[in-house]
Amino acid sequence: VDGLAEGDYSYTGTVLVANARYGTDNGRFSIGDVALEFQDVRMNAELLRSIAERTGGKFYTSANASEFVKDLKANKRFEQKVVQHNSEFSLWNAAWLLALSLTCFAIEWLLRKRAGMI
Repeated sequence: VDGLAEGDYSYTGTVLVANARYGTDNGRFSIGDVALEFQDVRMNAELLRSIAERTGGKFYTSANASEFVKDLKANKRFEQKVVQHNSEFSLWNAAWLLALSLTCFAIEWLLRKRAGMI
């Protein structure tokens, strides 16, 4: 709706037929500020190429995406780095944990035996 300021609005509509009320309805709608980047959401390849040239970068499309990996590997500032994190917890080397587990299993077995489930 042109001409309305940003905000929340509500409306009510009434239908009259021969001066008799036929029905009514109401509702709400919001008008928000339109962001310029959403005016045209298609890719502007020429603008992106221009930005890449001015900043010393390179523009890639899906047609030449395979060149990206080659260019990245050829860049002297790029070096591959493998990051590996290992953590180990000796679960069964803890005697108290083994004793607790065996006790729980024994209690479960006794409860099942008493209930006639075994």
